[in-house]
Amino acid sequence: MDDEKNSVADMALHDVTIEEVEAFIDELPNEYRFLAIFVYATAAPPEAAVSLEVEAVTRLFAKLGNARAMQRLSNVPSHPDWELLLPVYIAGRRADLLKRKNIPPRDEPPQVYLDRAARPFTLEKVNGAFLRLSRKLNLPIPFSLETIARVVATQSMLRLMAMPEHQPDFSLHYWSVCGRFEYERERHV
Repeated sequence: MDDEKNSVADMALHDVTIEEVEAFIDELPNEYRFLAIFVYATAAPPEAAVSLEVEAVTRLFAKLGNARAMQRLSNVPSHPDWELLLPVYIAGRRADLLKRKNIPPRDEPPQVYLDRAARPFTLEKVNGAFLRLSRKLNLPIPFSLETIARVVATQSMLRLMAMPEHQPDFSLHYWSVCGRFEYERERHV
């Protein structure tokens, strides 16, 4: 019975478009929006996104630079516009939240994404909020972080499959001329 329920959910998931995901993210409260944007940008597994730690992100970005670090965290090709997503969030919104809540640096939670009380998110709490918003918006398919990650990954895969094949790096004219000389040298003329 559980497999049947999952297969129905998977079939319904294929009906969710990237535009619907974007519209859903726009409706989210700020508390959840930035986590959803991160999953949207990277198709990261929800558990990894929720448990992402500031120290690990800071080390990764220092070691690899913004673009390469973001690509390392991403399951889809990363757009250059997303490379500052985490550093700006950590230094801006997260730091402001901790300052407003008077949380000293030694007591800061290690996770990047925090709720409005400056506590780390749990996957259950996030998906519960997403479910409530899905019901409020009368969506036929309840959204979760997993829904966002799957739709983005599927969209990325479809986009890659639709791309024309890459042109070779060498000049076709060069090879046609070389082939002609080779052909003539072998006295096929």
